[in-house]
Amino acid sequence: NFEDREVIIMKAIAGELDFVQGYELLPMDDYPVVKEGEKEGDYRVLLYRDFKSDGVISINPLTPDPVVRKILGDIRFRQAISLAIDREMINRTVFFGLSKPGQYAPLPSSSFYKEEWGTYYADYDVERANALLDEMGLKWDSEDIYRLKPDGETLEILLESGHGSKPEATMGEMLTAQWKKIGVKLAVRTEKATHERITEDLCELLTTVPESKGWVDVAMASSEPYFWGLGKGWEKWLKTDGKEGVEPPAEWKELKKWVDELISLRPGTEEWITLKQKIWDFRVKQLWVIGMVGQAPIFHLVKNYVRNFPEEGLFGWSTAMDIAYSPQQWFIKK
Repeated sequence: NFEDREVIIMKAIAGELDFVQGYELLPMDDYPVVKEGEKEGDYRVLLYRDFKSDGVISINPLTPDPVVRKILGDIRFRQAISLAIDREMINRTVFFGLSKPGQYAPLPSSSFYKEEWGTYYADYDVERANALLDEMGLKWDSEDIYRLKPDGETLEILLESGHGSKPEATMGEMLTAQWKKIGVKLAVRTEKATHERITEDLCELLTTVPESKGWVDVAMASSEPYFWGLGKGWEKWLKTDGKEGVEPPAEWKELKKWVDELISLRPGTEEWITLKQKIWDFRVKQLWVIGMVGQAPIFHLVKNYVRNFPEEGLFGWSTAMDIAYSPQQWFIKK
């Protein structure tokens, strides 16, 4: 049991470990060097698919600045910044082309999936994005570099890192350059966002990874993501039936009714699928969470003498990590 991730990587490449679970121990930026050492280390690198979006932007509707809050609350702004993301480039640069560019949405293999969710405002279209911001009345500054807020100040948005990881930092750099093309100045804070900033709704934008249970038909672990990515005040209100938090708009209260009804239905039935689609139609098209890429592979390192280990599969909180793959049945054969 090693706490230093660099030590884990070195020992893994040297072939000194029987099994290293991906996820946080083997992040994707280590994939090339670990893959290169396969033969010499006498191990195999197995790519599993994750359930969730690995690059997402959570927009806080309760950010303290009233001017920024009004801008973020305009659906046209959320549509514009989504259109201004070059997802293919992010996939190639951060995930080595192994992920799936697209919007924040459930897995395509889910029984309730709709094709339109994955592509909703997910094409790269700077011209269309600029047209939406023009329609909002967000004018350019005198040098045509950045747009101005209604109070005359530069439109600058703060993006904070949910985990403080290297991939998130890289995505932040890329978004800064991409959004500059539509006149949005992005300030990126690469260290992990503090608990206080998240829980007290002090963030404007947050890049992190959502819970994954609601993305599939049936899951073994983790809570539903229907209220995830909203301001903590809204989320708390919805989860406590209004006992705590900040009261959200009426449409989110309606969503809460649908979610409560869904819990009473048997997964896979026609009624369940219809209601699940109704919930995700609303959730995706609100764009309070904007997806960049999803289903990024998680890679495991497995020594060649470790047998009965599935060569492919899904992995994440929804499968309770590797519990679904019966680790008690793995064995060593030399």
